[in-house]
Amino acid sequence: MGRDKRARVTGRKEFGRFIALPCSVIDSPAFLTLPALARTLYVDMRRQYRGQNNGLMDATQTTLERLGWPRSTVRKYLPLLIERELITQTRQGGIASMSKICCLYGFTDLDIVSVPTKQVRAQQATHGYRRWQPP
Repeated sequence: MGRDKRARVTGRKEFGRFIALPCSVIDSPAFLTLPALARTLYVDMRRQYRGQNNGLMDATQTTLERLGWPRSTVRKYLPLLIERELITQTRQGGIASMSKICCLYGFTDLDIVSVPTKQVRAQQATHGYRRWQPP
């Protein structure tokens, strides 16, 4: 009984996990002027955030494939998210690093955690998206 009562209070059992998107991000020109698919990609990448893992998000086909993302669409819109400083690359991977590790990303509105085993260094939130201006 205590467990069910707690579930009703917190809503976890009924509603599951949720994604926090700060209004400072979604109201910024960098986000508002994105094509709809780029916004959706950002939200789907944000689903990976668990509270203590910023900087460890990936955009691999394995991760995004289960959400229905074609590789070509990810390749098209991921650089746009980086250009507008909504996300930042925290680890180089793939062909550019001549290894089988994947690139990792972090959200610029949150501090990036240090994970030496994944070659990710701690970094304070830059909020770079606030500086982006439409051309």
